[in-house]
Amino acid sequence: MTYSKIALSALAAAAITFTGCGGGSSSSPTDPVDPVDPIESEILVGEITENKTLTADTNWMLEGKVVVADGVTLTVEAGTTVAGQEGTDAWLMVMPGAKLVADGTAANPIVF
Repeated sequence: MTYSKIALSALAAAAITFTGCGGGSSSSPTDPVDPVDPIESEILVGEITENKTLTADTNWMLEGKVVVADGVTLTVEAGTTVAGQEGTDAWLMVMPGAKLVADGTAANPIVF
């Protein structure tokens, strides 16, 4: 057997070995994983002018500048996730006289 036939046989064996017939996994390792798996999502935009509570059963998305107005209380429950809307410069501004109450714990943190 010539060297080129041996090399071709080894290459074919390697190709069969690496392609295989799949493992026992039901998902591809290239599938993207979203850290904020939306159970339910709500977008916060503009000015918050009434007292509001952000609950842990909703994923809260900030779109652009979100302002908590003077005299308003924004409460964030333990375990709540607040994220910026993709593709925007998102931020939260709490005006003087407004309140931000966040009751996260080490075991159930608030994630911004």
